[in-house]
Amino acid sequence: MLSNSTIDIHIGPKYPNIILCMCDDLGWGDTGYNGHPVLKTPNLDDMAASGIRFDRWYSGAPVCSPTRGSCITGRHPYRYGIFTANSGHMKKQEITLAEALKTQGYATGHFGKWHMGTLTTEINDSNRGRPGATEHYSPPWDNGFDVCFSTEAKVPTWDPMKNPGSDSFYGTYYWRQDGNYVAIDSPELAGDDSRVIMDQAIPFIRNAVARKKPFLAIIWFHTPHKPVVAGPEYKAMYSAHSSGEQDYYGCVTAMDEQVGRLRHGIAHSERSRRHNVVVLQRQRTGERYARSNRRLPRTQTQPLRGWRKGAGPAGMACKNKSTQSCANVLLYIGLLPHGDGGP
Repeated sequence: MLSNSTIDIHIGPKYPNIILCMCDDLGWGDTGYNGHPVLKTPNLDDMAASGIRFDRWYSGAPVCSPTRGSCITGRHPYRYGIFTANSGHMKKQEITLAEALKTQGYATGHFGKWHMGTLTTEINDSNRGRPGATEHYSPPWDNGFDVCFSTEAKVPTWDPMKNPGSDSFYGTYYWRQDGNYVAIDSPELAGDDSRVIMDQAIPFIRNAVARKKPFLAIIWFHTPHKPVVAGPEYKAMYSAHSSGEQDYYGCVTAMDEQVGRLRHGIAHSERSRRHNVVVLQRQRTGERYARSNRRLPRTQTQPLRGWRKGAGPAGMACKNKSTQSCANVLLYIGLLPHGDGGP
C-alpha cells in the first residue's frame, strides 16, 4: 500500500530507502483489514486504510524458498534453481537486489528468515546445516548483505532458541555477517521473535541514516510459521479462545506491534530534511494449520480457493506480507528525515 496519511508523497531523491517486510504462513484473511472477526492487527489495518492495497499480487511460488528467491532476484524459481522449500540455494551467478543496490552505494541488511541456502559448514544448524556440508552453503552475507541477523529456516515465534514448553535448544541459530552465531542464552533472543528481529533492524536503519547512506532493509518475520507460540501478554488478549487460537492470534498481534514500531519510528522522526522510504509488506497464505496441526486454528483464505502449499489462488495470491504463497501486499511510501534520529 502507498500511505500518504502523515507525510507528503512526491517524487523523491535518486536513491529511495527501501524496507521489505515479509511474514510466514499468514492467511489471506488473518488480518483485521481483510475481515478477520477476532485478530487484532491495528497497525496493518492502518496501513491498509491510509495507503494503496495491491489485492491481486501473486507470489513466485506456493512455498517458501522459491518465493523468497523470486523476491530478491525478480526471476522465476525455475530460472535460478530453487524449486521448493529446503532445496537448492541462491547461486553466485544470480544478481540479488542487495548486490544491485550496493553498486549504487546502498547499505544492505537482512533480518530474520533466509531459507535460500545453509548458513554454516561447521556445525549442525536448522534443517540442512551440517559439518562439511558445502553444496548448499549460501548465506545472506555472500549474497550482497552487509549486516545480517538471519536464520536458515523456522524458529518458535516466542523464545526462538527454545523448544516450546522446555528449555532445550530448538536447533536453529541466529547468524551475523561475520559468520558467527548469536549465543543461544543471549538476553536479546528472549521473548517475542518479531521483536527480536526488529531490535536488530532498527539500529541498522538508524546507522545507515546517520552515515547519510541509502539503505535496503529486508525484514523477514518467522511469524506465524510453526512452532506457533505467543507470550503471556498476547495470549491474554484472546483469553476467550482455545489455547491454539491464543498462540496463533497472539503471535500475529505481536508481529503487527513490531510493524507499528517500525512505522512510528519513520513517521515521527525529528529531522528537517527528508528522504523517501518505501516499505513493502507481503504475506504468504493458506489453510495450513487446519491440515497439519489440529491444535491451531484454520488460517483464513476465503474467498480464495485452495490452501498454502497449493498452486490455487490461496497459495499464490499476495496481499500482505509473506514468504511463500502470499496473502496481502501492502506498500507504504513515506519520508525518512535526514540527519540524527530515525526509528
